[in-house]
Amino acid sequence: MARQAIPPKVIIFVIAAFLAVVVVNVWRGEDRGDAGRKAAREASRIELSDKRKQLDVHMERSPDELKSLISSRINLLRNGKTDEQQAVAIQLACMTNDPTQGERLLLLGEQVRSELRQTLLAALGSPDAVVSQSCQDALVGLWRSSDSMAATQRFQEGLKAYQTGDPDRALEIFRAAQQLRATVPPDLYRMKAQILLKQSRLDEALEECRRALDAEPANFFALFVVARIHAEKGNQEKALKALDAALKLNPAFTRARALQEELLGGA
Repeated sequence: MARQAIPPKVIIFVIAAFLAVVVVNVWRGEDRGDAGRKAAREASRIELSDKRKQLDVHMERSPDELKSLISSRINLLRNGKTDEQQAVAIQLACMTNDPTQGERLLLLGEQVRSELRQTLLAALGSPDAVVSQSCQDALVGLWRSSDSMAATQRFQEGLKAYQTGDPDRALEIFRAAQQLRATVPPDLYRMKAQILLKQSRLDEALEECRRALDAEPANFFALFVVARIHAEKGNQEKALKALDAALKLNPAFTRARALQEELLGGA
């Protein structure tokens, strides 16, 4: 019996359906590829090690490359999403507290170290506990990289006392730590000023801020404390001037911006 011929319309329909399936699969493959590439790009922004969650600071990196890497992490810590900030804060804590990286930290130069320190200080107030704690650890590590272990231990004790609501004890410890160092870091002066401000010892607090700014004129956190002291004294003009200086150094400093708006709103 003769085989019945397949109508041309059926052949055209089958071919069209086949081509449609091919196009859809290709599109899906491209979509998956785009998603994979996007995920890879996102992962590369952090470059977080699975084993140690540590920055890629291998010895073959030149000082300029290391500075560029740290600058990118500073930017992420300031402007990244919470998960990015967590990863970067952990990385920085690992790096600064690794004894083998001490010399590498010195290669950053004082300007980059100062910017890193100020960014870590600003992030201490993060509502995320991982970010806040890791930044505290990184600050301690930065201090350790340039001076005595005894002073570092005292500084860490002072931070803990301050954060647990014992400012008198913290002030006592910071003063003791100061005696152990040949060069006092600006952050120590600034933290003493914050405690004295809370105790309404305004002139003493202002003097500590002056010392911090003499050591590091770009310390926007110290300028913010200066503004709070002048606001407490009722000198709005000086407070706003200090806030302007702080915001020029760090336009994303939300606490300074909020105080500025509060003072201007009360004018």
